[in-house]
Amino acid sequence: MQEISKTKIVEELKNLKQDESIILDLSSETCLVFDFLNYQVYSLENLFTSYINRTNDSYNEENFNKFIETYTNKIIERDMFAREVFNQILSPEGTQILYMKKLSYLVDNNTETIKFFK
Repeated sequence: MQEISKTKIVEELKNLKQDESIILDLSSETCLVFDFLNYQVYSLENLFTSYINRTNDSYNEENFNKFIETYTNKIIERDMFAREVFNQILSPEGTQILYMKKLSYLVDNNTETIKFFK
């Protein structure tokens, strides 16, 4: 892909409209870390669903609290990693705009890209 300055990318983010997107390259390592963190979060969500389905009558507050703590910490870890990556590829100003405009992102491991969209 073509090399574009961070300032130009930030301007594009500011002007991003509905159904438009910006696609940027990522390293394979970054894609793998995103994939791994998402896998861990989804695994915890599945574990929780399974726990709820099996323990209707025998709710254990200690187990539930431990799960919520683990799940919350994993989401925080994923979000902190995403913020770190955004700061690297967009700049802190670009990251702030990304969150202020409530833009979404999608990491594609096959093409090693990240797509920002509204």
